[in-house]
Amino acid sequence: MRVALPYDNGNIFAHFGKAESFVLYDINGASYTSMIISAEGHSHHELAPFLKDKGVDAVICGGMGQGMVNALSACGIRIYGGNNGSCEEAVKAFIQNGLEERVESCHCHDH
Repeated sequence: MRVALPYDNGNIFAHFGKAESFVLYDINGASYTSMIISAEGHSHHELAPFLKDKGVDAVICGGMGQGMVNALSACGIRIYGGNNGSCEEAVKAFIQNGLEERVESCHCHDH
């Protein structure tokens, strides 16, 4: 399974659609490997297919606008919203089934 998190210096970047980079975690049982990738300038409407092309199955994030929720869902990418802090700690919680699949829609910038 491959999980993506919007990345900012080891932490979950607060604005998913404006993330300049993502950390991808390839999870196999209780172990994982990670790599940081550039968003390659992809805008809001391009991010979901971009992540799907990278093999992403799920995202761990804070909140996001409804348009992004719809785009990720249309690509079959599960959303684990309402998270902040360390990317690595969030992935460890995900592996231990400590995160629930949920969406936290952001209404702060007219999505």
